[in-house]
Amino acid sequence: MVIGGPHVMRDQLAHLIRAAAHEHVTVQVLPFDRAHHTWVSAPFLFLSPGVPGLETVFIEHPAAALSLHEAQDLAHYRATVATLARNALPAIVPTASPDRHEERDSWGLIQHVLYTHRGAPQ
Repeated sequence: MVIGGPHVMRDQLAHLIRAAAHEHVTVQVLPFDRAHHTWVSAPFLFLSPGVPGLETVFIEHPAAALSLHEAQDLAHYRATVATLARNALPAIVPTASPDRHEERDSWGLIQHVLYTHRGAPQ
């Protein structure tokens, strides 16, 4: 889905590549042809700071945001994240060469979009 034009999309992809360089960040792409395996009704953020009892799920909604802390809710969203990761392309490896031609993965897809559509990001 293109929102804001090609320059905005390139900037967003470049930001994802920069974010993937952090050891605590994993970036994966879920192609449209694999998205049907996992239905997600609204954007959510699963925060797991590594401290028991502090895991939280935030669900975005135009009217209000929800914050979930119950064990049953956390288990449901933990399973959803696992399913999304399993169906997505392999994670970005930021040290990989942008011109490599290996199996389809998140890094290769983002590099393809960045560097084959109206030039490289500024």
